[in-house]
Amino acid sequence: MDRASLHQIVKNYPKELLDLFLQDTPELLHALSVAVSSGDRLELRSAAHALKGAVSNFGARHSQALAAELEEIAPRCEMSQAQQLVDALAQEVFALRSELAEIAQLA
Repeated sequence: MDRASLHQIVKNYPKELLDLFLQDTPELLHALSVAVSSGDRLELRSAAHALKGAVSNFGARHSQALAAELEEIAPRCEMSQAQQLVDALAQEVFALRSELAEIAQLA
């Protein structure tokens, strides 16, 4: 998503929900990591689903696709495969959080 589109979303998005996203995403990413480490497929699927919904509010299609893939494969995947997706998703989400935080400060 380009910066202008993201800026428009932030402009029209309630500040409380933006703050909640910025606050909650590290916890969701941590839950994904713990789920992979412990082999908890149900928690992995649940956290991936929650994160998928959170990033979809900001039009982050690649993050949303990664979370959807993780949610889908959680019941049957190798945890090493899940870890690769979690790592990629974390990188995407932290980049999105940085962009959103910067745009929110400018608004």
